[in-house]
Amino acid sequence: MKLFKHIKITNFLLISLFLIFSSDDLLAQRTLSSPLEPEEFQTQRETGVFFGLGQNLQDGAFYTKCDCPQFENGLAFGWKLGAIYEQDISYLFQWGAAVGINSLGVTASYQYNKDRVFTTSVGGSLVSDTVPILFRQEAATKFLNLMIMPYLKWSPAAFFFVRLGMDADFNLTSNIQHSEEILQKTVKLPSTGEIVEVTFEDGNTKVIVEDGEFPDIIAPQFYIVPAVGFNI
Repeated sequence: MKLFKHIKITNFLLISLFLIFSSDDLLAQRTLSSPLEPEEFQTQRETGVFFGLGQNLQDGAFYTKCDCPQFENGLAFGWKLGAIYEQDISYLFQWGAAVGINSLGVTASYQYNKDRVFTTSVGGSLVSDTVPILFRQEAATKFLNLMIMPYLKWSPAAFFFVRLGMDADFNLTSNIQHSEEILQKTVKLPSTGEIVEVTFEDGNTKVIVEDGEFPDIIAPQFYIVPAVGFNI
């Protein structure tokens, strides 16, 4: 039995939607200066929710429990959902924290030819033909993580910001499903010219080889998360 190898999944968000609900005013306030009092900065506090959609990309490779080649270059659709809190430090800097659920997972596959032996009766005698059949191996992984990310935000302009966060991810659920599928549904036997249907022993053209928890997950996992964004 082969062991699982290193696998890292990167979530590349294509679309992000932020809904901010403020406990104070939405814009930072200042008291105007006067001959008796200097201008005074008043901090802003905001809370809200966020939702993101994107693509998960696999970095590294992994084996399943069967004696199969490794799976590489997987990808799948992913999403994020959570809550966010933010507070001003100064005119240019804010600190904040985000807590949410992160859906990670990839699907990787490859195709290969495997020889299958077919036995037919010709003139009362049994004739065996060895014919290469096209198969596909596919492994789909699914992970659901709890994400906690404190961050520092720099806003040099009202419409633009740069953010740097430290992300800690704790795995909640994990699963791997490995399947094998016959892509070549029929084959012509060389000895007789007969066209026969190709299936597994149960009559199906696709079988589940493995379906269970992904083993040996490292938790928690820590990431440095830089971001550049625009306020709309």
